[in-house]
Amino acid sequence: YQEVSDFTVTVKDMNTVVNKWPGSDANDAVEKQPLFTIDLVEKDGSFAYSTPPKQLKETIIALFDRAIRCTAAIPQVEKYIMTQYFWSRDGDGPFLDTVKEEEDRVCDLREKVRGALSESLEPLNNYITTYDELLEVVRLNKATYIAEYAEEEHSNDDMKEEIRRHLKNKKNVSQKIPTYITVGNFVIDCQSFCYAIANKYQDMAKLVMDLICRIAKKKTSTIREEFTKIVKVFEKAPHNAEKLYDIKSFISNLPEKVFDLKAQIADMRIYYTILEGFQYGLSDEDFRHKWEAIGWPRQLDNRIDLTNRELEKTGDDLHDRMLKDMEEFQRRVDTLQRVVATFSKYTDAKEADKVAAEVKTHNIEIKKCIEEARNLNNDQKLFGDPMTDYRNVFDLEKEFKPFSDLWLTTHLWQDSLHKWHTDPFDAIDPDELDQTVQTAQKTMIQLAKTCLLYTSPSPRDS
Repeated sequence: YQEVSDFTVTVKDMNTVVNKWPGSDANDAVEKQPLFTIDLVEKDGSFAYSTPPKQLKETIIALFDRAIRCTAAIPQVEKYIMTQYFWSRDGDGPFLDTVKEEEDRVCDLREKVRGALSESLEPLNNYITTYDELLEVVRLNKATYIAEYAEEEHSNDDMKEEIRRHLKNKKNVSQKIPTYITVGNFVIDCQSFCYAIANKYQDMAKLVMDLICRIAKKKTSTIREEFTKIVKVFEKAPHNAEKLYDIKSFISNLPEKVFDLKAQIADMRIYYTILEGFQYGLSDEDFRHKWEAIGWPRQLDNRIDLTNRELEKTGDDLHDRMLKDMEEFQRRVDTLQRVVATFSKYTDAKEADKVAAEVKTHNIEIKKCIEEARNLNNDQKLFGDPMTDYRNVFDLEKEFKPFSDLWLTTHLWQDSLHKWHTDPFDAIDPDELDQTVQTAQKTMIQLAKTCLLYTSPSPRDS
């Protein structure tokens, strides 16, 4: 008993424990072998042993008491030699006279074992305090850590240093925490604990790498979307000269926008370079998207070259179509001019319904021609052609206006007069009636000023 319990243990740090016993300094000293092996574990945000020291002491004392009790049931040998003189049942005596749990020497020995255990456990308590420097990482919640770190919006250099710090801590922990260490009568197995702490540092480094990857993926997605938007704009086939030259203008202004996107690509590549430096594995999709974004500027140049060739051909086709449209347009204008020039042939107010409908049709056609004349002039300007003088088209509206006002007013007057004579008196709106009379009178006075009523026959009063 004295031999196994007489230890002097000095705990210096987690990797250095000096064990001494009487005679240990001698050259021929035989190293004492520890009696117990326990594991160092993480428990409830702190450090502990796989078997708590208090439980260990109670268990050994219980074993001591159990061993004492076992000696109380040893039968005497005579029972088995002279069977004819003894009881036949195995559970009956006689038994050897042995020590009892309450004897003084037993109690004394029990207390010595208890004291030796207490002394042996004290170095364990001292040794576990050497791990206090790791309490912060043990208690760290990884999800909370990365959430707070992401909110702080660190630069890529800061994140790179954060990864290095975690990996350095992992290496230091792996080197600093021993695999096994002897503390008096105990061998402490630290392998699992060391692996867990080292893995936690590795996990935190991985979390920062994942954050960098998410940032890089977001930048990659933005770049790809921007280039896709650009391509959609200039690869849409133009259907007129204005759209054609809008696309050409858009392409000519692209270098500035592409310059900004190239700067974004360079920034994006910095993040991927950091990940490559730490051998971070990208998924196949992320890898493909990364190189797609990097290759977009060259792809864009190729597609612009192809589009420019297509635009030249489209421009020639649109120019030919414009010339044909101008010929067809001139025929429509000539027809309208004849209509306006001969519209004074209508003189019968009884035909107001028919003539007013024709007036509305011609008004619509005149407005369309005016708009088309503007478009054709605009196309000629875009193509660099001499601009055709379409003043005669714009004059059509002015020339036709007296006829339009006359017949539309006449039709409105006849329609209103019919309602006033046939509808119930209380259904007539006095404000509407007054407005109709005032408008008709004003229009007729204006027409009179144009001398139209004096130069051509007027519709007879209805």
